[in-house]
Amino acid sequence: MSIYGNQSRHWSGVGQRFTIDMMLVIVSFYAAAVIRFDEWWPLKLGLYLPSIAVGALLLPVAIYILGLYTEESFHYSTVRRYSLLLVAFLIMICLALAYGSLNFSARIGRGVMGWASVMTMVMVWAHHEFIRLRARSSPLRLAVLILNDEDAQAARRLAAFEKPHAKFVGVVLGKGVRPEVVQGLTVLGDLDVLEGDSAMEVIDDLIVRPAYAVAPEVSSVIRGLRYQGLSVMTLMDAFEEFYQMAPVDLIDGGWLLQASSMPRMIYIRKLKRAFDIIVSLSLLVLLGPVCLLGMALIKLNSPGPVLFRQTRRGRHGRDFVVLKLRSMRLDAEADGPQWSRKGDNRVMWWGRILRKYRIDEIPQLINILRGEMSFVGPRPERPEFITELEQAIPHYRERLHLQPGLTGWAQVCFPYGETVDDARRKLQYDLYYLKHMSLALDLFILLDTVRIILRGATHAKAPAEPTIPQPMTGFDGGTPSHAQTDAA
Repeated sequence: MSIYGNQSRHWSGVGQRFTIDMMLVIVSFYAAAVIRFDEWWPLKLGLYLPSIAVGALLLPVAIYILGLYTEESFHYSTVRRYSLLLVAFLIMICLALAYGSLNFSARIGRGVMGWASVMTMVMVWAHHEFIRLRARSSPLRLAVLILNDEDAQAARRLAAFEKPHAKFVGVVLGKGVRPEVVQGLTVLGDLDVLEGDSAMEVIDDLIVRPAYAVAPEVSSVIRGLRYQGLSVMTLMDAFEEFYQMAPVDLIDGGWLLQASSMPRMIYIRKLKRAFDIIVSLSLLVLLGPVCLLGMALIKLNSPGPVLFRQTRRGRHGRDFVVLKLRSMRLDAEADGPQWSRKGDNRVMWWGRILRKYRIDEIPQLINILRGEMSFVGPRPERPEFITELEQAIPHYRERLHLQPGLTGWAQVCFPYGETVDDARRKLQYDLYYLKHMSLALDLFILLDTVRIILRGATHAKAPAEPTIPQPMTGFDGGTPSHAQTDAA
């Protein structure tokens, strides 16, 4: 069960930085036009607006694709960060000029372009330096509310829970907690004397059990702290916020019920489908020649069909036939169904090229048009594997409540699964998407997919799995004495 809700400071922060970079481009071009023409609203500025809009959108898009909105970028060297920003800036200038060549009346003059280029680079660089310095100098401080031994056990293991912008700083004691219970932990204060102003001097987020939010002895104090501005979250909230995942080990019926109520129905039923139709039709026209080249490559180098058809399980357990360009030899499954794996010797040399740049998946745009798939969602799995995985992994069937996707949060965060454990880890990202899906998140996932394709990678790099504190008896669901169910 979540106290923190569906709000995500991570994605709101990314969106905020994205928007600020857009505005900095607009402000720079406006200021450059004022300097060049010595007027507060030059007449030519109206002609420049289409090209400025293209540049303002493309710069943050390029910055996102290059990974400069991620936490990892905080650790990049100055040279690397400056070089990536310069690449993003050059992409913006080139494409804005290209648009001006197509629409000559919108072409930006050299004087305005020169001044705007300098100002944009300086202001965007300063913006990103400010973000990096603020995150590294003022990380979020996490503390745990301690009422009994079980809380203290979890807090000791949370001491290793740290991200570049978040760290565990200590514990807050409830009434009557014995000193020996918190031995070895940093005590930040007592809950009954803690006030919002004094609390926020030492912590930013208080981690509690969901049961404590309604417990008479502490709930009123917790609500008072929230009204005074202190954030309160569960451990599951922390994983969702800082890792953008939902650990299977911590999920219970309450979390699943809340997750099912989070996505906006109008987005799922109307906007998502409209988005799928418009984009798939556009990409079929744009990528049609590339697909034809891929088909020719297969036909010239291998006998047999060009298209590969395979039964996959879709939303609500309905089966459909997925379409792909064939990348394996004809007898690839002579010994029965097998998971695709890294370095798979069944993939032909031309198949590796098709997979490297995702050309083999272009025909799935037809599946999207048919309504069998969406652009963003869990990867459609084979019925044979789903039967096996449902028995081995708790809550695996939950992913079938979503339309399967050409790409997805799990696909951009984790490589192709080769084992049951890989499937469990990917499920944690699928469940996160189930709860947090939105148009903005879908757009960011598509940009992440572009990054992977441009790198020529067939999948994302596997991240290290965050440590989940154990034993977590009752810490994230049920009553304090109710034990959690471990994942298989």
